[in-house]
Amino acid sequence: MLALPSVTGQVGFLPTMFVMAACWLYMFLTGLFMAEATLWMKEANPHVSTIAGFFLGVPGKWLCSFLFLFLYVSLLTSYFSGGVPYFSEMLTGSLGFPISFKQGALILAAILIGVLFWGTRVVDRLNLVLMVGLIATFFMMLLTGSQKVSVANLSYSDWSTLLTPAPILIGAFGYHNVVPSLVNYLNKDKRSIALVLIIGTLGPFLIYTAWQAVILGSLPPDSFFRSFAQGVPVVESVKELYNSESFNFLVIAFSFFAIITSLLGVALSMVDFLSDSWKVPNYGWSRFMLSLATVLLPLSISFLKPDLFVEVFGYASGFGEATLNGLFPIAVAYLGVFSFRLTPQYKLPARKLWLFTLLLCTLLIVGLEAWHILGL
Repeated sequence: MLALPSVTGQVGFLPTMFVMAACWLYMFLTGLFMAEATLWMKEANPHVSTIAGFFLGVPGKWLCSFLFLFLYVSLLTSYFSGGVPYFSEMLTGSLGFPISFKQGALILAAILIGVLFWGTRVVDRLNLVLMVGLIATFFMMLLTGSQKVSVANLSYSDWSTLLTPAPILIGAFGYHNVVPSLVNYLNKDKRSIALVLIIGTLGPFLIYTAWQAVILGSLPPDSFFRSFAQGVPVVESVKELYNSESFNFLVIAFSFFAIITSLLGVALSMVDFLSDSWKVPNYGWSRFMLSLATVLLPLSISFLKPDLFVEVFGYASGFGEATLNGLFPIAVAYLGVFSFRLTPQYKLPARKLWLFTLLLCTLLIVGLEAWHILGL
């Protein structure tokens, strides 16, 4: 939510809505294929490495494991670098003395390790509380922010750059990493899983729509170009626009909730992935070490270069999401039904056509991110 307007604001609201709808459908279907692949597994608590090993053999297992680590270490690094400043600012306001970036990062890391150690149910309950805070601050920001919306700002469109936001929009709808954990958490109930995927993706779609209508409508296009160039969330420009202490607190709280809820989901999936890859128990002392391993590397990278939020998120979305959460579920869905002759868990008319279309979209997204990195 924080990274999106920095990119979509350069394109305009209407083009963004068009490409965002396509990205939502892409991510919903590939997530459904990921759930299907997990349901096919007979092992207890399977994750990416087990699924890849079954369908793609040892080379595929190692490749997908590398992609998983690349993507989610990148995202964890992005969330640390983006979330710690807001966390430190909130601590400073609460404690009455300044908390530095490194101090805030260490405190947040210690809390995160403790929460992960206690397991999925604790993460679920804590995330629910944080989501209430996120939704409350979100609607308060919308009510306040709508006063500054300008039709002129909303009418800005640059259709020639329509596909520019696609890689980061793919990342905005990313959730595939928690699908294996979710399938096991819901006791492999196919109907419940499908319902959760529908609600869980449509909800963000509606929230992103309202969020971008307010942000893109409140600021002129040059604000988004400047935010993207500086690699900072565009909400910093929104704070300057209102210049209000109460609104600034809303922005800080909202930004914190947005990043921390994402951080919890990604970190939880990393713990389960490492347990599956290393074949170690996911409880007791082993789980503590898995939680520690999950947090240490992104924490260290964010110490070295704390201004990576938008840049790293874009790379992770363009390459990691498109390959691991796009290409991998597409390949598994094809191999499972047409090579391994497994029974489809979710019936999709013209499955081959859908899979081919999604494959073309994946190649397009990877190509766009490569084009961006090469500066072409």
